[in-house]
Amino acid sequence: MIDMNKGGRTTSWRFVRVRRVVGWKSEAYEDNAYEEVGTVSGITSCSIEEAQLTSLKVSGSIEYVDMPDLGDDLLRVYADMELDGEVESKCYGTFFVYSKSEQICEGSHVGTADLYSVLVLLEQRLLEGNYAVGAAYTANYLPVVSEMVYEVGLPLMLTPGGWEVAATKTWEVGTSFLEMANDIMELYGYGSLNVDVWGNVIAKPYQDPETAVATTVFSDTEEDVSDETIKREWDVHDTPNVVVVRSKLKDDSEVIGSAENADPNNPYSTAARGMRIVRFEEVEGLETKAQCQEKAKALLIEGMQSIERLTIGHAGKRFNAGDTVAVDYQRSGLSGKYSAYKRSVKATPDTESETTMRRTVKLYGNVAKS
Repeated sequence: MIDMNKGGRTTSWRFVRVRRVVGWKSEAYEDNAYEEVGTVSGITSCSIEEAQLTSLKVSGSIEYVDMPDLGDDLLRVYADMELDGEVESKCYGTFFVYSKSEQICEGSHVGTADLYSVLVLLEQRLLEGNYAVGAAYTANYLPVVSEMVYEVGLPLMLTPGGWEVAATKTWEVGTSFLEMANDIMELYGYGSLNVDVWGNVIAKPYQDPETAVATTVFSDTEEDVSDETIKREWDVHDTPNVVVVRSKLKDDSEVIGSAENADPNNPYSTAARGMRIVRFEEVEGLETKAQCQEKAKALLIEGMQSIERLTIGHAGKRFNAGDTVAVDYQRSGLSGKYSAYKRSVKATPDTESETTMRRTVKLYGNVAKS
């Protein structure tokens, strides 16, 4: 396997036509869900966008000259790499090709098209009536997700949940299969439905990036393929250091409790900043000042967090958006684990890429000022 953290490799890009197997409906997705039916010529450029905060997760675009019409077939994108005599083909995704726009001159078709992940089939499929989940499924909604995915003809890799949700839930007519499935995923503490590079739908529990193993490292050393320059975004200006909670009682009286970060060793406290940045919350069901104080403390800890974002340009590396990655920029003083939630890839000889990652920085304890 090629070390994709090293520079010097050569890459050529290959595009393959993929067909869904007619009548497929089985959990043995790896054997017969798709078949490759030949190469696709005429594609002159390709870019892929992996974005975990979007419903389709992966999209892209191509430019082409006289590319054949794929119809309902899919396009699979490969990078064929060579380094130090070692050869490897890496798949970057399997897509539907939609929204063609082209110019025709003397019989030649020159145009662009959009690429969409297979999750688009779940987005396009809408409920044709209200749908209630209960009875046999009251204790376990996950089979409903399997049924929806298989109904649109997609393979599913589902990590079983070890608990039950005892509730009946209804979705209204016109709701997309994708929205309904993601609602169910949220009930179980799963991430929203994802997709892998082969066109398999992925359903698995959410994992905190802090506890996950990093799949790759971004470094500012000369041996790494990451850019030396890194973009950092982090806004702590309006981080609260006081929270006030009010709860109204049945007799129209009220109780109020507050919490304050007055730690002089904390750079975001009232003592260190010399000002009070107050957050106010109305909360129902609290009956004593002590309860309001405890709630205020919990909200203060929650509020004293900031999202730190890094954006790094690099050649192709071995990871996908959604993975946990490590940063080791020693000369810049940046290190730690981050969730890589967005990546763009261009089909160039060095697999020109840019990744945006983030982590939650806790500001309640004693932290260094930055």
